[in-house]
Amino acid sequence: MKKYLFAIDMDSTLLNDKKKIPHRTISYLHKLQDEGHLIVLASGRPYRSLKHFGDEIGLKAPFICYNGAFCLHPFDNNFKQTHYIFPKEIVKEIYNACGDSVYSIMCENTDTIWASEYDEFLASFFGVEDMNLILGDINETLSHDPWTLLMRCRTNKEDTEKITNVVSKYPDYELRFWFRAAYCEVFNKNISKGECIKYIADYYHIPKENIVCIGDASNDKEMLQEAGVGVAMKNGMDSLKEIATFTTKKDCNHQGVKGAIKYIIKNQL
Repeated sequence: MKKYLFAIDMDSTLLNDKKKIPHRTISYLHKLQDEGHLIVLASGRPYRSLKHFGDEIGLKAPFICYNGAFCLHPFDNNFKQTHYIFPKEIVKEIYNACGDSVYSIMCENTDTIWASEYDEFLASFFGVEDMNLILGDINETLSHDPWTLLMRCRTNKEDTEKITNVVSKYPDYELRFWFRAAYCEVFNKNISKGECIKYIADYYHIPKENIVCIGDASNDKEMLQEAGVGVAMKNGMDSLKEIATFTTKKDCNHQGVKGAIKYIIKNQL
């Protein structure tokens, strides 16, 4: 039987709207791992927010975090971690130039979160337990280079255009809006889930035709492009469906991931 690398996005892909993995999907993914397939969780979340999902499934595989800014294998000491460091001076420059177009900023590394104010949504999404949380003006508090840069934005066209123009002045960086432009993420254009997929596939000597990537949003684009089979969720963005091999028949609330993988294995795509 063909052995696959299955790289799966989390929110609105593997996770349903209740932020849970359905029990039958958990059992199925565990079975796939036992059969020799590699299951990789690929998310914008940090590892601390992914670990318990991996534990639910019983995964013994690499994790792709922060949309590719951090890649690690908790169970293999020979797997070299990769991570991107954001120069703190650029973080401050971008934040200050955005001015009133952003409400707040949050950035972090493995043990510290710097935020201009407490954000309930980001705290829930990323998790703040066991982290050193530093609140206040990042011009004063940001003392180390972080791994991420997220801002809560004003959502009108004028402000989103201003933020876009600010980031465009930095040729190494690009901008990604979340949740109807309520938040934005600044990232290095050479960092993506796709780059991590190439790194993992090379480590395990997995050919491209055996790589399956499943996602729903723009941060999954590069990942699908690195796959032999790229799968877009039924509930995903139209722009992702346009580049996908196929779209799932069911959405994230009806085990779309499980159905897609069963179809791929049955037909040896």
